[in-house]
Amino acid sequence: MGLHLLAYGRPPSTSLR
Repeated sequence: MGLHLLAYGRPPSTSLR
């Protein structure tokens, strides 16, 4: 899910989604 935070440019905390 690391790609998710990269795409959103947000911290891993939001990666929970």
